[in-house]
Amino acid sequence: MSETVTQGLVPSLFLHGGPGLSCIAEREHYGTTLPVEWWEQPRGVVLFARPFGELVEMATDVLAERARQCGRLVSLIAHSFGAHIALRVAARAPQHIHSLTLLAPVFNVIDGLVRVARSVVERLPHAASLAHALDLLAAQPHNRDCFWLLVDELMATPDFLRVYFSDRADALYTGFSSLMAREPLFDPSAFRTILQDSWETTAPDSPKRLECPVDIVFGSQDVLTDPASEGPVWTGYFPHARICCVDAGHFVHLELQPDEWLPKPSRAPA
Repeated sequence: MSETVTQGLVPSLFLHGGPGLSCIAEREHYGTTLPVEWWEQPRGVVLFARPFGELVEMATDVLAERARQCGRLVSLIAHSFGAHIALRVAARAPQHIHSLTLLAPVFNVIDGLVRVARSVVERLPHAASLAHALDLLAAQPHNRDCFWLLVDELMATPDFLRVYFSDRADALYTGFSSLMAREPLFDPSAFRTILQDSWETTAPDSPKRLECPVDIVFGSQDVLTDPASEGPVWTGYFPHARICCVDAGHFVHLELQPDEWLPKPSRAPA
């Protein structure tokens, strides 16, 4: 990214998705070219009684500390499930946030992964076991064991990650899958433990005190999210949010140029 684009950008804290994912791909992709802290959510939170709640506490503390260190407000950027953490951080510490950007936010993870699984079954000929798991969950939609079977079958399906990327992102997908094969990008155990705790955590009230700009960015080829059904959920929390849909898959911040998703310093508080 050129210096002319990065000049004047507000320092940002990035909350990755998952849960149980990492920022390895982001650091590999961007290095230190952006004023973004690719914060690794500690997987050790699984040792706490409330791992999701602990992540929220940690993220809130990191945001406050970065604002103190910078002597200014910090932009908060969240991808995918990270939006759940950002929602709660915004309710706790709105005074530290310059702007909030939600990239491909997914509210209902179960519905989202069902959409992913359906897309995999449609595109890949070797997904019979995954199709069976979909049928079981459809017959018992509230059975969490059926959901976890779906997750296991999805992750066991070769090339399932391809549906997370747009049609034009072959090279990016190849690099991402190669990185996942050699680096600890994802921890399935942390995913399960943190997600289960998030289900048991009461959704916060709308962060009414959040007066900063809010941008919600969906990818038009993202099979995990559904702007039609979930866009209104997010705007219910952030009524003044600006929503846009871009030509990308789920990892919009990896597929697009930074100036298409980074928060703009010129935007004034709403």
